[in-house]
Amino acid sequence: MRFAVLLASALLLSTAACTVGDDADEERASATSDLVNGGDYSACSLSRASILASTSPARQRAIRRGFAWLDADVQYSQSASHQGYRTDCSGFVSMCWELGTSPNTAAFMAGNGKATQLSSFDQMVPGDAFIRSGHAALFLGWEDAARTSACIIELASTASDMKFRSRKTSALTSSGTKAFRADYLSGDLGAPVAPADEAPKKADPPPPPPPPPTNDDPPATDDPAPTPPPDQPDEANAPTNADDTEDADAYEVPLEPSESDPGDDEGDERPTKKRARAASPDAMKNAGCSAAPASGTAAGSALPILGALFAANVIARRARRRPTA
Repeated sequence: MRFAVLLASALLLSTAACTVGDDADEERASATSDLVNGGDYSACSLSRASILASTSPARQRAIRRGFAWLDADVQYSQSASHQGYRTDCSGFVSMCWELGTSPNTAAFMAGNGKATQLSSFDQMVPGDAFIRSGHAALFLGWEDAARTSACIIELASTASDMKFRSRKTSALTSSGTKAFRADYLSGDLGAPVAPADEAPKKADPPPPPPPPPTNDDPPATDDPAPTPPPDQPDEANAPTNADDTEDADAYEVPLEPSESDPGDDEGDERPTKKRARAASPDAMKNAGCSAAPASGTAAGSALPILGALFAANVIARRARRRPTA
């Protein structure tokens, strides 16, 4: 029985010593650095919006939870709790990571806090944490490309309570601070997601190739097609005048009518030149006749017969032209 009482007393003393030690370390750390721009601390140059936009949704959630405690001005106390988490530095980091319990800094350093130590600060992304024996703070981002200072949010001490500020990397290193990442964020490297209105647009498909050239016009020629001449009347089908037909018959063997032939003045109104042309020697040659009979030949003997036939033809034609009494 006595042994059990001694063992319980020893456990209580060790727990109190750890708590007092953590609190004392935090008090000493903040005693010379509570003033902005004093000691190892300065005002963070990063805005909330830029911090949240720089990381993944899961890490944004952890950071938003931390800012919620800052806005609520949660007071530092190792004996009190807020939203189910102890209101000290390690309880604050546990709340941000939603661990469900509030391990102290010693448990984190020993690997019993559902978090894993990283090999260097260079691996850290917003939402990871700086932890050493006696203090913890949530990492929000580097202030410069050389990583000489880091923005943090922390429940610092009874004298400082919630703080959003930056700290020199050299001071963190010299104090033995290590980089930690929650186990549930081990596969989350903090790739940010673009807002919906800034989401990358899909590239427009390339325009379709132009259609092959076509030429609907007839090929041009240097020499245009000749214009066909206007239709000429078909002499074979052209209408003929009865008088012309009769005149054509008369031209075959034209004879000079006698002056006493009746009807010359009444019925024949053809031009005198036409009569003369019909009776000319050239016209008779074209008709195959001779103006003078050739004595002693067959043509000469046939001339009286032909003359009589044509004379009868002319008399008959003129008789048809005479008006009926």
